[in-house]
Amino acid sequence: MKKIVLNTLDIGNIDGSEKYEYQSFQNIVLDNLNNVEFHNCLFSHVEFHNEEITKVSFYNCIIESSDFSNANLSEASFINVEIKETKLVGCDFTESYLKDTYIRDSILNYSIFYETNLKNVHFINNKMLDISINSAKINNLILDNDDLTSSSFMNVNLNGVNVSTSNISKIMIDLKSLEGLIVNEMQAIMLSHLLKIRIEGEE
Repeated sequence: MKKIVLNTLDIGNIDGSEKYEYQSFQNIVLDNLNNVEFHNCLFSHVEFHNEEITKVSFYNCIIESSDFSNANLSEASFINVEIKETKLVGCDFTESYLKDTYIRDSILNYSIFYETNLKNVHFINNKMLDISINSAKINNLILDNDDLTSSSFMNVNLNGVNVSTSNISKIMIDLKSLEGLIVNEMQAIMLSHLLKIRIEGEE
């Protein structure tokens, strides 16, 4: 992959505990991002996959058409970030913090959000098969037209979260997490088995 260097920034192997501002990263591979902060940066066609990039922080950044596949993003921060058309397959967001962040038209299959803090996070038109959102702290989570097939929601507060436009087939959810979840009529019928309700006419 081609490396582009702007503003004399030496990229490729980035040392830890560094801060980068107003940079554009395009058509490159970035590694060794532990404890690195990015402010007001653009990432386009960047590969991070299979990387240990724990405790990395993104502030006011745009990430587009990039690949984080299987990246360890535990204890990372995404603050006011827009992520679009990006592969996040198998990413580990354990104990990460996402705030005022939009993720759209991306693939997050098999990603893990364990004890993740999700505050005003919008997931829009994503493939999110087999993801796990367990023991997460949620405040104003938006799920709009996402495919959540076979995903897991355990020990989370989904009160007021609207999944009526999303595909929730075969999701795994406990009764506590189900409380206050907003669903459409067909989804309500599908989830009724969790309450041990029998619907008249069903065999």
